[in-house]
Amino acid sequence: MLQITTYPKFRSFVNSLQRALSERDIQVKIGKLANAVAESIGVDDANAAKAVLERQGEALNRLAEAEHYSAIALSSAHLTTGDHEFLFKLEANDQFDTDRVIHREWGYMFKLCREGDTFEEMNEFSGVLYELSAPARKILRDAWEAGIMLVEFDAHVDEVEGYDTF
Repeated sequence: MLQITTYPKFRSFVNSLQRALSERDIQVKIGKLANAVAESIGVDDANAAKAVLERQGEALNRLAEAEHYSAIALSSAHLTTGDHEFLFKLEANDQFDTDRVIHREWGYMFKLCREGDTFEEMNEFSGVLYELSAPARKILRDAWEAGIMLVEFDAHVDEVEGYDTF
């Protein structure tokens, strides 16, 4: 099945269509987009691609009022051994505000908050970030400054060029 969520520009296009065009125009644009999507990813059935786009558009309409934020995923190879050890210990320890760090089987997720005007102020709030390595803090700082609210470090995700790996 076509996973349209992996094609953000198409999702964005459908979302903007729904806001800006009449229902009839949306159906025409979705049909054209479905043909383009089907062709670009090698799906033989444009109607199947169109059905996925329409279902996604309906879901986006239902979720329009929900809070939205950006998320990224990077390889857990960007975390040092010390980071992994600290985060593992953090699970059993209530010393820090751990509701912003989530341990998963393959890595960790960090929910960055928007409290404060600077990363340092957010860093003071969450406490746990002081214990991470400088390379890990750099990634989290870059994400925070880019407006990203969720950072996932996952063993099954590719490394990102420009950041240290361990």
